[in-house]
Amino acid sequence: ASDCATGQHRGGCDGSSAGSCVPCTNDIGAGEYYSGHGGLSNSCPKASCTAEGLACATGQYRAGCGKGGSPSDWTQTGSCVDCSAGTASRDFYYTGHGSVDNSCEVTECGKCAAWEYRSGCGPNGGTSAGTCTACTNKNDAEYYDCARDGDGTCAYIKNDACGDRKSVV
Repeated sequence: ASDCATGQHRGGCDGSSAGSCVPCTNDIGAGEYYSGHGGLSNSCPKASCTAEGLACATGQYRAGCGKGGSPSDWTQTGSCVDCSAGTASRDFYYTGHGSVDNSCEVTECGKCAAWEYRSGCGPNGGTSAGTCTACTNKNDAEYYDCARDGDGTCAYIKNDACGDRKSVV
């Protein structure tokens, strides 16, 4: 038996000495952490940083979990933090989590029909595809393309300037 903490084992234990608790040094892979003590052997059990109960929500990743720093730090499960907004641009939104690094999966927001703009998609690391919404300044006499910033206004393009162009780029 061992009264050592998670990530430690009893080293130096023999017939003349009770030994002492020392950090385990058995290797753990990226995305793993020590989940218990090693008893009398330098073989602490490991678990995944993305195991059930530790997986992060869409648009987040688990930072500070497991391997990093010294072996005594390898017991940390870390915490979920937002992926960097730079990972998703204004035309993309998050569709997955980043596991244990800042690499969340992204998908393109998609295009809307003429006289519509995409509201609520992507900017600043959003997790919604948004919706196509009618422009608030619609003028049937002219075609216009819509801003993607979700403000509800569209930029006019004169009929004679765009010919038969009728959809948002």
